[in-house]
Amino acid sequence: MKKNLSYILLLLAALLGSRWLVQTYRRPGSMTVLESQTMNMDMKAPPGRAPVALEELSVEFLQPSATFTGTVRAWRDEEVVARVSGRVLRTLVYPGDRVQPGQLLVELDSQELSLRAASARAAGAEAELRSQAAHRHHQRGQLELRSIEEEMLQARLSSQQALSETQAAESELKFREGEFERSNLLYEQGGLSLEELQKARADLAEARSRQRVKQLEVARARAGIRKISQQRSMQVLEAQVFEDESQAQALARQRQQTDAMVAETIEGYTRLTALSEGTVTERLVSAGTLVQPGSVLMRLRSTHKLRLQARIPQEYCGQLGRGSRVSVALPGRDPLLTEIHSDFGETDPNTRTFTVEAIVDGSVGLRVGAYVPMQIALAKRKRRLTVPLASLQRDLNNQPFVWIAQNTKTGLTARKRPVQVSGAQDGRVGILEGISPGDRVVVAGGFGLRDGMALSEVKWSTQGPETLPTPSGKMPEMEGMDHSSMPGLAPSEEYCSPTPGASP
Repeated sequence: MKKNLSYILLLLAALLGSRWLVQTYRRPGSMTVLESQTMNMDMKAPPGRAPVALEELSVEFLQPSATFTGTVRAWRDEEVVARVSGRVLRTLVYPGDRVQPGQLLVELDSQELSLRAASARAAGAEAELRSQAAHRHHQRGQLELRSIEEEMLQARLSSQQALSETQAAESELKFREGEFERSNLLYEQGGLSLEELQKARADLAEARSRQRVKQLEVARARAGIRKISQQRSMQVLEAQVFEDESQAQALARQRQQTDAMVAETIEGYTRLTALSEGTVTERLVSAGTLVQPGSVLMRLRSTHKLRLQARIPQEYCGQLGRGSRVSVALPGRDPLLTEIHSDFGETDPNTRTFTVEAIVDGSVGLRVGAYVPMQIALAKRKRRLTVPLASLQRDLNNQPFVWIAQNTKTGLTARKRPVQVSGAQDGRVGILEGISPGDRVVVAGGFGLRDGMALSEVKWSTQGPETLPTPSGKMPEMEGMDHSSMPGLAPSEEYCSPTPGASP
């Protein structure tokens, strides 16, 4: 109990002692903590000037442009697709490898297809032999037909000769008949002997016999002609049969040769090669994989040239197209300049956009699939008053305006100027009206300005103002505070600028 009472007395003594020390050592004009909480806080900061960077405006050439997001695409995409089923024997390239046209990429098991190709080649050889045999039969039939035609010609000549001889025999028969009649009349008159009459009768009989023989020869010749004609008709039919057989065998040979070529072509499908120069970007199979027709085995991309595609809103239709200048921003490098090479000529009904494409060299270092900003020129170059894009601001009604530094008696003063813009190029915006050449526009430090605020032009860097203006006026005294009597404060340190880095 006594010990606790001692602690309480010591604590009261300490409190009373600290109060006595504060009252004793407090200097005139200084405040306690309680007094500082009741001080007047309605005092205003001393007047100053806002640091800004200025630019005097002049008329420049401006080509309005707009920036769109483009996509880098390969010049050509190639998929190595299996056309036959089989097992992968080996793959000869890896993603990232450069390949040349005709280079072997994948090899499939070809034993079954090789056997089929060999069988087709053998069938083709057999069909070739049959075709040759049929052709020889056709040639023999043609020779036999020629022989029959020669016999027919000979028979016709013989028939004509026999006919001529028959006509001569008939003439002689008529002559002998006349002679016999004359001899018989003379014999009856006694002017001719019986022996002469008998001789005339014998000559007549001989002429009749000769005439009958010649008629038989003519009939025989005509019969031979008919027989040869029948033989010729039969030979013509046989020759036609041989010709048809030869043509059929020729067609069979051609079919077998085609089958052999198809089999060899299918066998060649087991060796998959590159169609064009490119880079392997994806390998989807490995040795031992069983693939089916249509399976994608590898993907290649030809990147010696690159296509930059951008989707443009339809309201820009007519403002850009083939030949429009394109500037592509590259990280850490100068912009890449090219032009629109193709306008796809169709607007997507879902997105209301159309696609344009520019072509660049593949050595620029862009990766396929990357997004790049494409600044595309929209119209021809015009002389316009321009301001930096950073100086352009918008009010609550989304109306653009800039700050102009106006010379007054007290120095530079901020003035708000609504403007009408027209296009942009390389970080500068064209101005149609609102400002004039020679005006000095605030290009840095303009955010937070108020109309009529005093300005001070300073040098500006990417980090901000390099120097700050010297504040005007003196810091007002605060009631109950004696800044000059603060312990440890030198007379030159009585005022601290509210802005870090500013000189007193």
